[in-house]
Amino acid sequence: MPLFSEIWATGVMKRDCRIAAALGATVIVTSSSDKKLEFARKLGATHGVNYTTTPDWDHEVLRLTDGKGVDQVIELGGAGTLLKSVNSVRKGGLVSLIGILSAPEDVSAEIVPALLFGGKIGCRDATAEFARFAEQYGIKPVVARNSTFDAAVDAFEALQNQTEVGKIVVKISDE
Repeated sequence: MPLFSEIWATGVMKRDCRIAAALGATVIVTSSSDKKLEFARKLGATHGVNYTTTPDWDHEVLRLTDGKGVDQVIELGGAGTLLKSVNSVRKGGLVSLIGILSAPEDVSAEIVPALLFGGKIGCRDATAEFARFAEQYGIKPVVARNSTFDAAVDAFEALQNQTEVGKIVVKISDE
């Protein structure tokens, strides 16, 4: 079951990579950073594609899957990456649009070959179900940095610039 995880920088992708790997999936991730791709491999990714050095990363995903495409794409790039994600998925595959980082554009005609689902992250039932799954498979959050409240501005800049690999924790008080 090949799974393609789009935009590696997010915490969602780190979680999804570990879930898919725990279930035995072949996991392909993209990132602009080779450092983040190496980290993804440590969390269970089978392949990593640097979309800065490989702008036609959809073709690379097809090459990695012997031209078949992946079963599912977890997409959060939006208009800038949606068509490439659709190109990466097999016929009858699933593109799960979980966020949009780039400006919208008209892509309606090109997404016909794939089934596109959108949804909200963090509903109570899904969170509880994931907590049980994470406990069963030993999946723990990846924390890149612990910051004090006084250093919160630096922490938020790191979050915005996507310079850290993992969660950034800001401690509000010592109590």
